[in-house]
Amino acid sequence: MRSIQVLTLILSFLTSPFTLASSSGAGHFVGNGGEGVLVDQQIFLRDLYESGLSQNPWIGKDLSPELKLDLNRPSLIRLLGDHQDLFLRKLTDLNQISPHLGRYLLEVLQSYDWVLLPEKLGRINDDHPILDIPDEQRIQIANRLSHTVRISISAWEKMNPSHRVALLLHEGFYSMTRVYCDPELKTESCWQSPRTAKDLTARSFSKDSLETGLPYKLLFEILVPIENQYCPGTQEIRFTFFKGFNKTGAFEALEKISASPRSKEAVSQAISQVCLMKERNPNLHLQLDMTRLGFRIDKWSYKASTGTFQWAAHLISQSPSVTLFNPKIGSLPCEQALLQIYRRWFSGELQTGPSVCQMRP
Repeated sequence: MRSIQVLTLILSFLTSPFTLASSSGAGHFVGNGGEGVLVDQQIFLRDLYESGLSQNPWIGKDLSPELKLDLNRPSLIRLLGDHQDLFLRKLTDLNQISPHLGRYLLEVLQSYDWVLLPEKLGRINDDHPILDIPDEQRIQIANRLSHTVRISISAWEKMNPSHRVALLLHEGFYSMTRVYCDPELKTESCWQSPRTAKDLTARSFSKDSLETGLPYKLLFEILVPIENQYCPGTQEIRFTFFKGFNKTGAFEALEKISASPRSKEAVSQAISQVCLMKERNPNLHLQLDMTRLGFRIDKWSYKASTGTFQWAAHLISQSPSVTLFNPKIGSLPCEQALLQIYRRWFSGELQTGPSVCQMRP
């Protein structure tokens, strides 16, 4: 019995984030990055190769139009080339696996510059392979250091589109993982867990995750916003008509008309309905509520084991909300006035102060 307890203790130590980071001392630590496995002149991302997903990584067919609108980083768009839709479909999968995870990841990926280099990248021994992979088959595909992700052109060209997308997810997840520091170390070095990034990437390409979701233990390792009563995660423009006071002294709601703020066509149709009802019932009170999701990157710089500085991208979600009671239309036609209010709010010009969502503890 005692020998089993000792063995459990040893295994626990060997798989801890500190041990994984410390084991990298055998190589050189300059940044973090994705590694591939060369098989018959094709390179597979190690995350998928070690999980048995290298041949058939799952990517769904749905594509979120909102994600397509949000993709705007020039260096990332150039890197993706003809694979933009495939990449966005994978992010759409992530939104279905865990609320807004695809949007969070896109925000993080777009905080980096993406560079293809003809030179060979140095090996980053940030953790040991699970499988017995010959050293000559291990290929350093990418290196994330500070605000730039460098990718080897020769390795990139030997990867199929699905594994290229998986590499991007790996870099994003790695950047989002928690930063661990040991105050007792004289070097005051910190690290992020490569095993967490690999596990998250692999699970993202397994269709089982669509039904089971991601383990909370893994989500706990990446600092992402959570939804609460102040940040419900909804994006909506809502018009509410009130007749007057009810018996309790509160306004009595008669009808609500809603639309997604990301669809200009839906907003225009809702406003047309509102103005028509306002014209027919000029004495009704109107309340306009507008809520959408927004994000900002909380950059956490830390000192890595070689004295270089790395940074983790932690997200803080903001929900810019505006409530207007009997919005002033003035001399403008009703539809034109409400569309003007919508455009001012959507551009960020009009807001009553964003509520900030808490991050995972």
